Amino acid sequence: STSVYFQYGQKIYINFTNIAGFKTVDGMIFPRMDSFIIDENGDTISNAFDLDMGIDDGFKSKTGGIDLNSSTYLDAPIRPHKNYRWDIYVKDRNSDKTLSTTCVFGVARNENLKITASNATCIDAYLYDLGEGLVIKNNRVFPGQSFKMYFDGLTGFNENDGQIFIGMEVTMTNGNGEVILYAENGLSDYEESGISADIVKTSIYGLIDVPEGETGPLNLTLRIYDLNGDAEVR
Repeated sequence: STSVYFQYGQKIYINFTNIAGFKTVDGMIFPRMDSFIIDENGDTISNAFDLDMGIDDGFKSKTGGIDLNSSTYLDAPIRPHKNYRWDIYVKDRNSDKTLSTTCVFGVARNENLKITASNATCIDAYLYDLGEGLVIKNNRVFPGQSFKMYFDGLTGFNENDGQIFIGMEVTMTNGNGEVILYAENGLSDYEESGISADIVKTSIYGLIDVPEGETGPLNLTLRIYDLNGDAEVR
């Protein structure tokens, strides 16, 4: 168990301040950072190597220390209501010195987002503010705001030569039940070509622009439906 929780879809960071002890070569140091996300079964579900790009020439450091940071997105294949371990390893490219740290955390979902599915499945969904570049945690949006609604891990839709043909109906109503935004198919550009099954199974999104002048509570429904079958998620 863990007392540290992050929301599904969130980008999380880890920062190292003034890591010292690297071997200095001509006034330069050469750190390396590797990252691993481990699930409850001990399986590595994502990894990244040499996270600090562009360091072939090293970093200049008068003290031999440096600030480093890493980040990761909590989206598929990560799942909500699960615990994970984030292992970070910092290494000196010119010696055997290493530093490591571990963060154990749980992933919560936005319980204000209700997902229903028929003949299909969805790992989770989340809202992403384009302006701030952050997950919207409290479902609070503003007039004129643009955001994305992501659906991760969609399965159950018919495939044809590696393509999936789906539509996305968008409906937004105000507190009076009046429809203030509607699109019959926000994916109409892909009706003929379809979308790669790999993309659909990983993550797709709808782009939403909140109408100006709307200040009351709003209700948003996105319905993803199979153009060649009866599967749908909303």
